[in-house]
Amino acid sequence: KRQKRPMLLLKEFNRIKNKIPDWSLYFVGDGEERRIMEEYILENSLISKVKIFDSSKNISNFYKTANIFVTTSLWEGFPNSLAEAMKNGLPCIGSAESVGVKSLLNNNCGWLVKSCKGNYLGNAILKSINNEEETSKKVIKALNKVKKYNPKTIYKSWEKLITSFQ
Repeated sequence: KRQKRPMLLLKEFNRIKNKIPDWSLYFVGDGEERRIMEEYILENSLISKVKIFDSSKNISNFYKTANIFVTTSLWEGFPNSLAEAMKNGLPCIGSAESVGVKSLLNNNCGWLVKSCKGNYLGNAILKSINNEEETSKKVIKALNKVKKYNPKTIYKSWEKLITSFQ
């Protein structure tokens, strides 16, 4: 099975693009479905709306210019990119199909859809765009949640654990 499933997001964006005409979709990273995605973009006249960027070590620029972060991963241990997006104050959308994604987005820290299939993903994107008040509340909760993953906080926890053995 494919893990990242970017085609699900691409197809949902194509479905809702007329409802959000000023929005574009960016993918970052090289994956096994890139060629299929590029063909779909061409076949559906999405060249002006969708861009695929190569993998980048300087991903922070993408977080700074993004308005929403969507993950379609079927599974993740700890979803680093999602945690980084949350830390950067982005409204986040992901699927409860992934335990790692679910653990970060639960408790209203983002839009947690039951599946990336069907219209769930596109509907969540539209909600996050069209409901600023709800989006702001979720972003604040997400920012508070990811504080515990700050390296200094983790270091203190490890230090406390190690010194407890002495």
